Amino acid sequence: MPVPGSGMPALTLIGNALLLISLISLALGLYRKTISLTPIVCLWSAIVLLELALAFDRFELVYVYSYSATALPLWLKLASLWGGEQGTLLLLSTLLATLGWHYRAWPSTRVGMQLIALAMLLGCLWFNPFAATGTMANEGLGLNAHLVSPWMALHPPAVLLAYSFLWLPVGAAIHGLNGANSAAWLVAVRGAASVGWGLMCLGLASGMWWAFQDFTYGQFWHWDPVQTAVFTVWALASGQLHGIRQLNPQKPAPALLLWSSVLCAISIPLALLIVRDSTLASSHRYIGDTSLWLMLILAAGQLLAALWARFSRQQRTIASRQAVILIIACWMFFAMAAGAAGSLAYSYICENLHCSRDFVPFRQAVLSWTGGAEYAHLAKVFDQWEVDHFVVVRLLLPLMAVLLLMTGYAFIRTSTKRALSLTVIAGITGLAVGLYFKPLENLIDGTGVTTAHTMQLFSVLDVLLMWCLWAILATLLWCYQAWRRRGWNAWSRLIPVGLVHLGAILFIVGATIASTLDSSLQKTFSLPAQYGKQIRLGSEFTVTLDAPQWIQSHDGIAGGSALSALSRWQFSTSDGLAQQEHASILYRDTRAQQDGTQMGSFRQRCMILDYRFARALDRPGYMLHPVINRGLLADWQIWMPAEPPPLQGESREQLMIARRFPMMSLLWSGLVLILVGTSLILLSGLRRTVYPVTSQ
Repeated sequence: MPVPGSGMPALTLIGNALLLISLISLALGLYRKTISLTPIVCLWSAIVLLELALAFDRFELVYVYSYSATALPLWLKLASLWGGEQGTLLLLSTLLATLGWHYRAWPSTRVGMQLIALAMLLGCLWFNPFAATGTMANEGLGLNAHLVSPWMALHPPAVLLAYSFLWLPVGAAIHGLNGANSAAWLVAVRGAASVGWGLMCLGLASGMWWAFQDFTYGQFWHWDPVQTAVFTVWALASGQLHGIRQLNPQKPAPALLLWSSVLCAISIPLALLIVRDSTLASSHRYIGDTSLWLMLILAAGQLLAALWARFSRQQRTIASRQAVILIIACWMFFAMAAGAAGSLAYSYICENLHCSRDFVPFRQAVLSWTGGAEYAHLAKVFDQWEVDHFVVVRLLLPLMAVLLLMTGYAFIRTSTKRALSLTVIAGITGLAVGLYFKPLENLIDGTGVTTAHTMQLFSVLDVLLMWCLWAILATLLWCYQAWRRRGWNAWSRLIPVGLVHLGAILFIVGATIASTLDSSLQKTFSLPAQYGKQIRLGSEFTVTLDAPQWIQSHDGIAGGSALSALSRWQFSTSDGLAQQEHASILYRDTRAQQDGTQMGSFRQRCMILDYRFARALDRPGYMLHPVINRGLLADWQIWMPAEPPPLQGESREQLMIARRFPMMSLLWSGLVLILVGTSLILLSGLRRTVYPVTSQ
């Protein structure tokens, strides 16, 4: 309801007032070298206000009109908070300010968080989540169809929370580069950064599961520019966590670890920038006016502050000494981050220099699902460089293989004095077995999506798998020794560390096998003649497709409707086991197409296939999700044709594509072990309270 005499909704006035009070309070706190609860309370109040507006369909706000609709369930309306640019900036500024208040006993940490939160809040005010539409709309546009998923409630907030926690050590790290002791930095890394790393793993795991069942991805990872940037953040965070053992809080931390924290903090706004940048082809995208410039300023500001701190240091200090194995591990993670970031930089340079390219899988995948006039349009729109993931993999695989060999050494050296000799023997044996027996090359059938390029990496992949076995054995032995020596006390810290590393190794094994030995087959069948009849897929499966149930549902426009088909599939294996799955295909959506310039920035997770934001289709429908059958030995995807199958009359030939990903269960099991181990480590850390040991 508008405020009398102002023509502005009360929600807009209250929301803007809360944001302005927060901005002034944060700025005054910096000036007075403190932080109060006022900005924290105001920012959380602003979030509650925006969530209430989303929940109660207050479409007089641009943000609510753009991302919500009356037909959405309540949980999805609330999840729209992080569905757009404005809500994301509000959430980030709130989280950062809250962390700054929580760590107020450490001045360098507090100041770092205040400055970054202040910058985010300025961006939030600029884009304004409480801006009014100027009209009293009765219905909103709703979410992108690809975001209407339970994972929308988990994946984005987990990543944003991870960014906030991983950002925390930057102030103390910059202070450390200026010669300060490592007390504040250690508290930030052992506390918030460890939580952030666990949240990042949760975000990556949920994102992989979501991607595997979404049309635009179709696989758990494909080195999209945003995924590559997130991997850079994760690698730098992993490096600094491996280096925090054996540090003296009264001495400065090694420069390598401090720079890892600084570069991790710099990579976070750069990752957020890449989401907002349209230079490279990507399946993550904002369109319209975005905060790209703000993220660039944040990244540059942190780098300049770190360089100033390093070169303005008055005297040389002696840093804490570390074990050589930990230093090497930090350097390996640093090198992996550099490889991923370098691949991104190379793609940006080539795109701006208009270099020719041979490998464009994302563009080819888009064009394979279209035709007619639409083909030419999309060929022009996606005539962009993308990250060549085989270049990234070539850079990362050797580093990962060496890191696995070192992991085995690090764990087995507590059990025997011959750890180095055993590691050398394991390395040579794995090298010989991998290169001679070539297990992957002998198992591949040549029908996978990336077979032609993967074959060039077989020698490294075979050795990688052999060294994974060595690392698994060493980790299991270490966990057994910890249990034998300490009993149940080993579960407080030692065994969880082993679980995290064991999970990471199993993830590498599962990801390597699934992405290398994947296969696909095409099956032609007639509909409606074969509804209810068994269709054989290779030697493992038969599937039965029931006639679809057609569903008319409201799609966000008065008088409009979306036409969907809900089909039931029954899978039968060769050993007699049966399983039922359901699939949904969206065939018509009457919502208007938007270019993103009228209402500011719009968040669209999959730019290609959303009717409202990306394009109009030549044909009436598309497959939103494949049918997925998960098993212990393999996961299957069943892709149906995009056009509606006939329900009666003369049968037509239909093409069904089935893709098989072997040993995905190892990948998911590894991620679960990582999350369980990280949770146990964090729970044990809650019992240890760390107090400031020196004033800064």
